[in-house]
Amino acid sequence: MYHKGQHALVTTWKFFSYYTTLTNILVGMWAFLSLVQISGVLGEAAHNANAVTAITFYIVTVGIGNYMMFSIKELNLLRKFADLSVHAVVPAMMLIYWLLYIDKASISFKFVHYWMIYPIVYAAYTLMHGVWTGFYPYPFVNVKALGANRVLLNACVMALSVLIGGFLFVGLAKLLSAL
Repeated sequence: MYHKGQHALVTTWKFFSYYTTLTNILVGMWAFLSLVQISGVLGEAAHNANAVTAITFYIVTVGIGNYMMFSIKELNLLRKFADLSVHAVVPAMMLIYWLLYIDKASISFKFVHYWMIYPIVYAAYTLMHGVWTGFYPYPFVNVKALGANRVLLNACVMALSVLIGGFLFVGLAKLLSAL
């Protein structure tokens, strides 16, 4: 990822431009807040079944989306370990936690539209800094290569996929709570 002649700050900024990276950080923040039993709004959110379900959904879609769009990559051992950690291990662990410990009866369809905030803010940020810098972290958002109309279509398809996936995920929670 670091290219000769490229400043380390640019490389770091690019690293933190990926949805995968930011979503894994979100999972880490949630885990920390859950463990330290912090009070207030953040503590309440860390233990709210709907918020935890949204975070679980985000990280599970990171794994599914990665392997659907990019398949298994040929990487050296260290990069393969890193790739599997952020795209498979963390999503699987979060899903297992959600399946075993989250009260699914309190999960509601009425919150799914709020789940769109994180991906929409990410998409807006990605497109803004892409236009400004020319760096697009994913090929399907590259306005220079695909044109604005194609990227807008891709964004609509992704948004619809997230919305439908969110409803399916809540439906799964409802099904599991009925068992």
